[in-house]
Amino acid sequence: MLQITLRALVAILTAGITLAAAATVHSGDDSLRVGWLLQCADSEEPVPLSQVAVTLPADVRSALKHYADGDYRRAAENLEKLRALSLPDGRMDFLVFALGESYRRLGCRGLAARDYRTVIDDYPGSDNVPASCYRLLEFAVANDEPGVDSLYASFCRNYAAHPLINAVRYVGALHDYGHGEYAAALEKLGQIPATSSVLPRTRFLSALCRIQTREFGEALEILTDLRKSGGSGELLY
Repeated sequence: MLQITLRALVAILTAGITLAAAATVHSGDDSLRVGWLLQCADSEEPVPLSQVAVTLPADVRSALKHYADGDYRRAAENLEKLRALSLPDGRMDFLVFALGESYRRLGCRGLAARDYRTVIDDYPGSDNVPASCYRLLEFAVANDEPGVDSLYASFCRNYAAHPLINAVRYVGALHDYGHGEYAAALEKLGQIPATSSVLPRTRFLSALCRIQTREFGEALEILTDLRKSGGSGELLY
């Protein structure tokens, strides 16, 4: 029977879900913010950051441009400088979250997790708290760490109406699949609507669950339909 490890599934099916930074981050548009989080990109290797003592507020825009251009090292440098200044602009929570995203893209998951926790602990009213909770859940699932069920339940309880809820259900289902809990995975996947951006991956994972439960006809039907519909290219071959 087909066996796929949790780590392999996370690598294939989440493909490094990431923030695609842009100056419009300050617009407060929740749908746009979710759009950044669900874009896919490759991970990077850790790169040591230089130490620079001075900065200007314009570095916010510069940092976002570096991030958008894929220069995560320079984005992190600029954001660290701004963080050190503690500018009273009321959006330090965003700077810390963007810094976490930059470190995540550099492969520095420990530093990224530190910054996500800072957002959650120091800015509990921030609109970046749900996204930070999602990132910590994603890390926990990818590394098969304890506490996944608690993180999942907390997000569903506190942010059931948040646009990221379907991504959370999907990542939770990945965890269930990796632990052989196929019925639980299918239950989570069944709550993801057809309009969700993660639907192709949802259906693919659903097919894998049905293969494991020996529901081969249903699995074949899902995979055939996914191929015909021209879903995500990396899932078709």
